[in-house]
Amino acid sequence: MANGAVTFFLQKVDTLLTQEVQLLSRVLDDIVWLRDELGTMNAFMEDVEKKKSTYGLVKAWVEQVREVMYDAEDILDEFMIKMENQQRFFNKIIIHHQVGTKIKGIKVRIHSIAQRRNTYDIHRKEDEGTSSNSALFKGEYLLRAHPFINEEDIVGLQKDVNSWWDGC
Repeated sequence: MANGAVTFFLQKVDTLLTQEVQLLSRVLDDIVWLRDELGTMNAFMEDVEKKKSTYGLVKAWVEQVREVMYDAEDILDEFMIKMENQQRFFNKIIIHHQVGTKIKGIKVRIHSIAQRRNTYDIHRKEDEGTSSNSALFKGEYLLRAHPFINEEDIVGLQKDVNSWWDGC
């Protein structure tokens, strides 16, 4: 009976150690992934600032992206500060574990935020909420409604062309 308990315990320890080694070995790759993700989020936030959506759902979603972006920046800053003067190997392992665990949590949050965008159809509301995108959507609609007319085929004064497009 004691043999079975020891075997079970050793299997659990083996599983935990394997998970820890995987976590620690992915930390540097995760840091690169997080840095790239932050670059994408930053570009997204710059675009959002230009559009100024009036939809509450879009605003709430953008705020979630902003918060996870700030948290991700904090994780990277914390990692850089802690590792800067660290000489002891064991302390480096502890820092890698802490950062790896935090990045794992950020990945889950980012995935949830992306899923929420699809669940609530936020990308459609985001497009509908801006005047520039509404004009683009209207142009796409017109091209579908009038498939025989290409804009470059219309000859005349630009004012007349614009009024024709606006009238459709």
